[in-house]
Amino acid sequence: MDSPAGNEKRREPAGCNSRVPFSFAYFFWACKRNGLAADVMRYWNRAGSVSCETNYQNYNLSDNLRKHNGILVRIMRDDISQRLIHFTKGDSYEDAYQNLKNIISEQKIYGSNAGGIIKGNAKCVCFSETPLPFLKGGLLNPSFYSQYSPFGVMTSKEHIYNLGGRHVIYQSDSELSQLNDENSWRHMRYEPPDIDLTWEREWRLKTDSFKFESNSAQIVVLDKSWEERLIEEHNQEQQWQTIQLSLIMDELEAVYYEEDCPWKIIRLNTSG
Repeated sequence: MDSPAGNEKRREPAGCNSRVPFSFAYFFWACKRNGLAADVMRYWNRAGSVSCETNYQNYNLSDNLRKHNGILVRIMRDDISQRLIHFTKGDSYEDAYQNLKNIISEQKIYGSNAGGIIKGNAKCVCFSETPLPFLKGGLLNPSFYSQYSPFGVMTSKEHIYNLGGRHVIYQSDSELSQLNDENSWRHMRYEPPDIDLTWEREWRLKTDSFKFESNSAQIVVLDKSWEERLIEEHNQEQQWQTIQLSLIMDELEAVYYEEDCPWKIIRLNTSG
């Protein structure tokens, strides 16, 4: 069968189902694993095929696929994420969860100066690009120090980039002068071994506030119990709204205004 990129013969590793092209099968698996089905299929439809030579690590990318930003390489590597997460803080999980609820209610994350850490007097909304498979217990995990909770808001890296967001620049304070005033907000002090926060894989968006919608962001919680609580509390709020509306309109008409939880909820710990 001719490949979309030309007439070169596809060769697949032993064990591949010849009725299902390896490239499509691998893309399908990668989509499910990384939650990138829509993104990948869009690129698949535009980019054409990928063939493999002798194993899963050697790839011949068609010229057409190379032109589309190396999507296969980004998906194959589980240490690279196309999503960014803003994690909430709190003295306890409950505090952090309530902070998340406030953010969801306003659909807005306010920028801050991070106690003076961000240079140039700038306010930023901060994110981590750490991939989901490495976040089962939060940005680190409960056994190690972390100022972040396992609750947050996730959106696409491309979206934040288009808004002007960029990854921070890890460098010593003595190198800050190498950045002009317009970019000083990207500076993050890095002087190993004493000062090393590179594990945060931080991105920043210079803004007073970041507004998001349910079609451009997902909600991140620790596990199923927190997901169920979030949905249940949403339903209770809708029922209370119905009670209030029924004071000024017919009760059946008031029920019409109830809405299902609009958010896609991502669990860091999928086992519980």
